[in-house]
Amino acid sequence: MWSVSLPAAVRRFVVFAVAMSVLVLPLATARPAAACSCAPASDERRLADSVAVFRGEVTGHEEVGADPMRPGDAASIWTFTVSRVFKGTLGPTVRVASPQDGGSCGIELPLTGPALVFAQAPDGLVPPVPGIALAANLCNGTRSLVGSPIPPAFGEGTDPGTPPPAGTSTEDPAPPWAAIGGIAAAVALVAGLVVGRRRTRRLSAS
Repeated sequence: MWSVSLPAAVRRFVVFAVAMSVLVLPLATARPAAACSCAPASDERRLADSVAVFRGEVTGHEEVGADPMRPGDAASIWTFTVSRVFKGTLGPTVRVASPQDGGSCGIELPLTGPALVFAQAPDGLVPPVPGIALAANLCNGTRSLVGSPIPPAFGEGTDPGTPPPAGTSTEDPAPPWAAIGGIAAAVALVAGLVVGRRRTRRLSAS
């Protein structure tokens, strides 16, 4: 067998090159960590943008779709026992989906204790989770209520399962131009009927 004796300087260079490749390769192939960036908004705006808002006790937390090869499919399911409802009609227990970690704007709550939850439809917020109709994230205001009171503007709320009070709506009010457009359409219809009758009379007279 042939053997080659390398100079000491060459051997040291080879060892150094191998060591550097071991250190640098993971850094070159690693994906940058995701970061959550939220636009500022008032709680009143968040209330208007949500389909359901409630105070509840965290009673459960589980992760679904935690496949390291498909991180985009991962989600967290939070279970709450609802005590007060500020928007929507909810039962006593609600399950809410969220991205799995804070870097993906997933909600970050203690595993026990009270929370204020601003829930939306899950479309676009989290991967589809069978049986889950609500979703929340860091940007929509969901937070622990430990040391953080309910905003006074939310009022007393209602018990879970209670319909909203008469005369209130969980939807944003219709813009005024919608009513104006309806009135204009009605006026145009009446004017058309009047003109049509006059033409009919003239034709009959002639």
